[in-house]
Amino acid sequence: MRASLTPLVAAALTAAVTGLYWVVLDHQAEPVGSRPLFVTVSLDLAVLALVAAPITSAAPLRTLLLAFAAGTLLLWTVLAALSIGLLLLLPTAFAARSAADAVVGLGHARATAALTAGLGVATAVVVLVLTCS
Repeated sequence: MRASLTPLVAAALTAAVTGLYWVVLDHQAEPVGSRPLFVTVSLDLAVLALVAAPITSAAPLRTLLLAFAAGTLLLWTVLAALSIGLLLLLPTAFAARSAADAVVGLGHARATAALTAGLGVATAVVVLVLTCS
């Protein structure tokens, strides 16, 4: 698969899992709290990052977007292992592969900064979702 298509495939798979998650929650008998909504928004942000990355010309920004998406998906894959986590395994792998491909040619300092920033933002978003809901 071409490198530019990998994040788009990850985005499509993540959007499908997110949609399925929301449909299942919507059809439950008990009311849905705010946490599932925040989880869905978090996953939607990852989808947006995956879609924006291939059209971004700046390599450090592309790496940051892909690291954010991969980190967000990885965290929800682990934290939601008993619900949607297993469904997120494949898009997580595609997003992580895309982030790894984006690092090539950046140089050590810029790659480290972009990956650290992307993973840091992903972690902050997930922690925010868990603490505010």
